[in-house]
Amino acid sequence: RILPLTTKGIAKGGGVYGAGIFDKKAVSENKDSLLAIGTNMWNKSPLIHGETDCIREFFELPEESRPRTKDTYFFTSHEPCPMCLSAITWGGFDIFYIFWSYEDSETLFDEPYSRRINEAVWGAQDGNYAHENRFWKAKYVVKMVEALEEGEVKSALQAQVARIKDTYAELWKKYK
Repeated sequence: RILPLTTKGIAKGGGVYGAGIFDKKAVSENKDSLLAIGTNMWNKSPLIHGETDCIREFFELPEESRPRTKDTYFFTSHEPCPMCLSAITWGGFDIFYIFWSYEDSETLFDEPYSRRINEAVWGAQDGNYAHENRFWKAKYVVKMVEALEEGEVKSALQAQVARIKDTYAELWKKYK
């Protein structure tokens, strides 16, 4: 559901970055687990990134039915920029999953900006930051798929990654 929202966002002048928050319990029970979804609409405000839009939507859920952030998975299409890393931290999310790393974004989509901001502002060599720290753990989805044992599950997930990669390549052409 992130891709269709991102596609609509690009048509309205937004960016290719999206995010989703999923209920851990519902995921484990194979139920519909999407709690919130967001896309980049930087053309409306430089503060509306996929992650921040998703966090806003999550916290607008009724408090009595909204799970604790520690009971959710946070997923982002691209490695978060420094602002979004801060929003994830302040939101209290303890784990997030990244589809495209900074390196992927630069290699596949010619988008080096988040990495460059981390280098210039925070002095993070090559944009790297502590992917595991006292606040959260960041994990790369594509690397997790590649680490799986060979078999049907890995093949199916690799095909899904390839489909998503192709879709984002097309979206990127529209975005640029």
